[in-house]
Amino acid sequence: LTELRINECCLGIGELQSLCHSIRHVRYLDLTGNELVPEAGMILGNMLRENNYLESLCLDENQLENSGLESLCRGLAYNQTLKCLSLKANNITCCDGLAMLIHCSMLQMLSLSENAIGDAGAKRLGVSLLMSNLDTLHLDACMMTDQGIAAICRAGGCLRELSLSNNL
Repeated sequence: LTELRINECCLGIGELQSLCHSIRHVRYLDLTGNELVPEAGMILGNMLRENNYLESLCLDENQLENSGLESLCRGLAYNQTLKCLSLKANNITCCDGLAMLIHCSMLQMLSLSENAIGDAGAKRLGVSLLMSNLDTLHLDACMMTDQGIAAICRAGGCLRELSLSNNL
């Protein structure tokens, strides 16, 4: 088994822990729409710390929020295999986790679309972009004004693909 999609199943914390212990060789994991709460970020972060196979993780349409993102990032800092991470619509705003996502990982593709990171979050991301491996960044509908978009564009010269649709 190399790909696993468990979408819109309302996974509880116990189920998520069991899942994370049993997916040792999965390369693609999609947990879209499972109502994952901030505590799930710690469980997923612990899994990323130990997992040497996972290359793509989709956590779209959950409720990780800032604290869940920061917990996820602590594990991501030790991971050398994850290349793609999608966190679309997770109630993430401007937080320390935004810079950690880019600075402390091997990520090549990151989606933070439909999170209200605003201009402050865009500026944090922009500073970290200069030292990243990212080549694709999606920030659609992130409540950025021209200031936030400019901050991303100034630092985004290393990007191959940048998506900034539907911002303010």
